[in-house]
Amino acid sequence: MKNFVFYIETSNLLNNDDFRNLRKLYLPIVGTNAIVIYEYFNDIVEEKNKGLLNIEEICNQLQIDNIIFHDSLNKLEAVGLVHTFMKNDNNSFIFSIIKPNNIEDFNKNPLLKSHLIKLIGQTKFEKIYFEQKEKFINKNNYKNISKKPKGQMKNLIPV
Repeated sequence: MKNFVFYIETSNLLNNDDFRNLRKLYLPIVGTNAIVIYEYFNDIVEEKNKGLLNIEEICNQLQIDNIIFHDSLNKLEAVGLVHTFMKNDNNSFIFSIIKPNNIEDFNKNPLLKSHLIKLIGQTKFEKIYFEQKEKFINKNNYKNISKKPKGQMKNLIPV
């Protein structure tokens, strides 16, 4: 299995908030190697290099061995950041990258939340939670009354 090949896919490209959530919420649970592999997979997808890739080459590039790679991949699967699909011939795989949960969804997952709290403590988790939660103003009691653009957009765009 050392030389098996794989494809990488994702339905959503990651943004800065996703990477922040990876570091603050998932890193303590899965470890540095798993996050590096996840980010490397994302880099490959962003480069549009979705052809067959070789695990041995990836391990050499990241300077990790096969055991660390597979252990890290198992951790990424366990927290729902990667789904792995195996072709019937057992020689090729697809790693599907899943966006990390935002703080609200992470907070609603009792398994992830309790594991993170066990690792970093309740106080630090609450600090992360409230920092991220306060990032956006709650608009539940507001109605969007923005004007709909009509012809005035033509005047704003230089020709």
